[in-house]
Amino acid sequence: MQELLPTVWETIHSLGDTFELALATGDASYYRLLLKILYLALRMHADGMKKASQPGQFGQDTLAITRLRDSSSAVRIVIDVLDRIVAQGFRDLAVVVHDNPIDSSPEDIAIITGILQACLRVPGIEFCHPQIVAMLVNSGTARVATTLFSWSDSLAVDGDPIYGELSMLFLLELSSMPPMAEQLAIDGVLGHISSANITKYLRSRKVSPFAEGAGIQRCYSIWVRGVLPLLLNLLHSVGASIATEVALFLNQFPALLKQSAEAFDAPEALRTITKTPPKYLSLSI
Repeated sequence: MQELLPTVWETIHSLGDTFELALATGDASYYRLLLKILYLALRMHADGMKKASQPGQFGQDTLAITRLRDSSSAVRIVIDVLDRIVAQGFRDLAVVVHDNPIDSSPEDIAIITGILQACLRVPGIEFCHPQIVAMLVNSGTARVATTLFSWSDSLAVDGDPIYGELSMLFLLELSSMPPMAEQLAIDGVLGHISSANITKYLRSRKVSPFAEGAGIQRCYSIWVRGVLPLLLNLLHSVGASIATEVALFLNQFPALLKQSAEAFDAPEALRTITKTPPKYLSLSI
């Protein structure tokens, strides 16, 4: 299975297509299929390399060493994928979503995010984080993601600002690289998120996991799946120097913070208070 990744990548590379070109020429379905295969190849390769790096029994070590030697070529492929598919692809899709939303699909950004996630799981890629971050910064990838987030309320699909969640999940994957999390902090990512129009909806008291309406439910998903994990990544990578900024950012959402705190209070714990309406604790909370 280790030979699958180079073959898949060579097939995509030889096409010379971009996502924008594929959408314009009607080859989007074929291009999406290739990217899904690339995602699976990256996942299988990463899993295979992790197993190879574990201590094996005598007789299996030679095979493990051979696989580990292949990791350097895999890392080179991963960097190419991050450059051409992730950085360029995400930028192309953001332009298409903004200029011609009819031709775009949320699935396309989900595929790109999945490929980014799979690339960052390949063993040995952590040694290339500085190179990857420099490449992404030069491409303005994080800036494109924050811009898409700021547009997401006006790009809602049937009232569902799904691109807000997709762009936030993309930023979350970027922030899993400590150097990139530091760069996001330097670029003021929390300020950009705070000033986005969709963030106004997150401050609403109506946002909850049990709210009716696709838009409100999506806002809660953005908060719990994107914003909170992003804050944790920033705190983990940057440390105390960003703690005050994170605290100020969180204080903009008193309703959500109060809701989360109250969800963990046991009603009638003292057995002396009057019976209250039932409370529910969801997995997302």
